Amino acid sequence: MGSRRRNQKLIVAVIYVCGMLMNSLDSTMVTVAFATLGREFYRSPEWIAARDECLAAKGRICSACGSTDQINVDHIKPRSKFPELALEQTNLRPLCWPCNRAKAARY
Repeated sequence: MGSRRRNQKLIVAVIYVCGMLMNSLDSTMVTVAFATLGREFYRSPEWIAARDECLAAKGRICSACGSTDQINVDHIKPRSKFPELALEQTNLRPLCWPCNRAKAARY
């Protein structure tokens, strides 16, 4: 197992234990914990709801170039560095696929 995967599992365990200690473990905390695990996040009902809400509120128009083709929902601050913002609407914006790929290349 790679060190990154080991670190991700450790993060999930720490978040879980902290939630249990605070007696306030809720579905958002669990989702954020699993947000660090990769592709599984994008299949979660919480992400699908957040994505739909973003597209409904901001439209299916790229916020960078104005295109209406191949629209994705982008995390402004990357999930890898800010997992606590994974489902925050203020951290989500619609981007077309080319603009999203260009942004990803910078990180």
